[in-house]
Amino acid sequence: MKTIKNKLGFAATAPNIIITNSFFYGLIDLYQRQLEEKITSFMVQINNPGLLGTITNLRLNNIQHALSLPRSPLFGLTTDDFTQYRRFKTQKQLMKRVKKSHLVNLIFLLQEHELSISESPPQIPSRDDNMSISFNFERGTNNNTLKPVFAAIDDHDQVSFHAFKRLLPSNQSLATTNHLIPDLTTPSNSLTEFDFCPGCDRDISVTRDSRYTRCSDRFATNDIIPIPNSVTVWNHSSKHNVDSRSYANNSMENILQYLRRLHDLKGTYTPSDLIQIYFNDNSTRSRLLEISSQLRDSKQVNYTAYTDGSLQHLGSNDITMTYGFILIDDASNEIRFKSSISHWPSSTRAEIMAVVTTLLVLPRNSHITIHTDSQATIDGFHSHITTIVNFLPRLYFTWNSNNFLWLLLYNIVNNNNISVNFVKVKGHSGDHYNEQVDDYIRIDDSIDQLSFTYNNLSLIKYNISWKAILIEENLRRFIRKINYITNTESFINLNRNGKYRHLSVDWQLTFMIIQGCDRTYVTSYKQSVMKHKKIRYIIEELPTVEKMKTINNVIFKDWKCALCETDDETFDHVWLCDEQEDSITILIAKCKEYLLLLINKYRANKDTVYTNLDNIISDDIWKCIYDNDALTLLDLIKGIIPASFNNINTHLQNHNNFRKVIFEFRSFLLAESEKIWTYRCMMQHEKERINGISSQDKNNRIVNNSYIDIHRKIDNSNQFCLEALESRVKLGSNVLSYYGMDLLPN
Repeated sequence: MKTIKNKLGFAATAPNIIITNSFFYGLIDLYQRQLEEKITSFMVQINNPGLLGTITNLRLNNIQHALSLPRSPLFGLTTDDFTQYRRFKTQKQLMKRVKKSHLVNLIFLLQEHELSISESPPQIPSRDDNMSISFNFERGTNNNTLKPVFAAIDDHDQVSFHAFKRLLPSNQSLATTNHLIPDLTTPSNSLTEFDFCPGCDRDISVTRDSRYTRCSDRFATNDIIPIPNSVTVWNHSSKHNVDSRSYANNSMENILQYLRRLHDLKGTYTPSDLIQIYFNDNSTRSRLLEISSQLRDSKQVNYTAYTDGSLQHLGSNDITMTYGFILIDDASNEIRFKSSISHWPSSTRAEIMAVVTTLLVLPRNSHITIHTDSQATIDGFHSHITTIVNFLPRLYFTWNSNNFLWLLLYNIVNNNNISVNFVKVKGHSGDHYNEQVDDYIRIDDSIDQLSFTYNNLSLIKYNISWKAILIEENLRRFIRKINYITNTESFINLNRNGKYRHLSVDWQLTFMIIQGCDRTYVTSYKQSVMKHKKIRYIIEELPTVEKMKTINNVIFKDWKCALCETDDETFDHVWLCDEQEDSITILIAKCKEYLLLLINKYRANKDTVYTNLDNIISDDIWKCIYDNDALTLLDLIKGIIPASFNNINTHLQNHNNFRKVIFEFRSFLLAESEKIWTYRCMMQHEKERINGISSQDKNNRIVNNSYIDIHRKIDNSNQFCLEALESRVKLGSNVLSYYGMDLLPN
């Protein structure tokens, strides 16, 4: 960085952030590009359905086993997990190898950036209200453990029963079981007893104790089904558990019937099942279930729907994203529904959610025509749903926005075999039902918001979240956004910018001025020089005497301001020096006159001529003082644009003209400030000539170790830490506008 700053003509004391910040020079940070690539590729890797995903999961299981973790290291890994086995030499060597693991480094990389991985576990809903599935393993009396009986169905539809023993330490997704044989010699309509199998072709035991003759087997946890109201009582006080027993409070006929229904429908859920799986329980979900049941009983297959979404108060705490639909069947019966959604605000998101809930309540094999005024939703449906032949995880992480909703739609359409046809309706064109649904969703009712469970996304096993918020946009672009905002905050969090963190600054205009109004892809020497000047001013890196002391404090040790010879010359003193008072007064008068000229030049009402700035800009901005609680002329000279300057726009009523006024005013102020700085430099050079100091002497870096810059601004209070990104995700606010808000106390 030091070499790059030197080539750009900046001192070594200039902050490094001006090199990589996109608002200054925007040099591409290779680490940040690697970060985008590594995290995106890692998510694709663990979700890969092929050999790559299998190998990755095996390596994760090895890490879990080596560290004795209760869950996969994907869901939580700390440095403490590596220190608990240090007293064992072999285990210490193992820990050393694990620490060098590429996967471990990636997991820590995610945690470093507040990213977390969540699993999308599959769910099998119970289809019999009289049968409840209990997964709780309880400790009974006399040291007994109570666990349910499990069933497994092979590829040939053969059912086998098993007693659950334990999960494999090396792979928590595999369970060791004992094979059970139902005792049918004493048939009962209310009870089925099981005996332990003494041995068959299912047995995977390598050694067998003559006193412990039980058939052992191994299954994936997702492939075994708990039998409702069943139990295996493991008697741990008995040697080899010989007194353990299993039974179910149901007849074998009912159990088999229950298993057949689950097996036939496994992976092919009804609309009611999907509603229960995808959403948390509340009154709005109950309303969806009610509509689904109503449509299922009606036996209709052809439907027409009008959907709409509404986004209001974007960027404020009162933001709302509501959506709803009016569903009409062949008998002209109307069904209405509405709700709201949060995070990643956009009108298209609300429109998509309206389509999701519409399709979710339809019976299987339905045909529907959806009327919507959102062309983005129609185009997105065709590009994300209808044109995809083979879905791949990489595709999911490259979708631009609303990834989860599009995947949800993909699952619903394919699972329920729904035929969808869209009709584009022009908004507010007088269409009866379109106007009705638009008015319906805008009515302010106290309705529960549908919240997602993020379960059963069969195509994506692992998802990624930031601060517990699911990332629903292009993953690489989101990581880049984190880096972009981090770079922006790194500049605003500089000690020298401490006062601006609690004042209203228009950072968008401030950074645009640095870039210049004539941004082109052609390199211009004139623009480069001008940009260099602007950056030197805003970071307070003019070569004042106090700055020269950091390079050679032997020569300039006792030097003062070349004009007044009484005060230390800092950036602020250049403009506050008593010898510059007349020049500053003239500068203020010229700036006011020129700004008034620009406002009259670009004013909206040509019949009105402004003669002063009293009702436009406060006089406080023209005070040439340093004030930690207000913006003054010193800040204008640096290039900081106060948010109060937006009052000018109310008189111009044209944002482009407003920008022209600000750009031209800043150029004028910079040129006039340069005149004052040039006169100071002339006096400084004369003083150096009199003292016999050459340019070579000044450039010789001789710094006494005891030198301390007593004028350095140190203010690390109220520093930002990605709050702007969080505000954007939740409220949709503009990143730079967030920093300009007067949110922090003075």
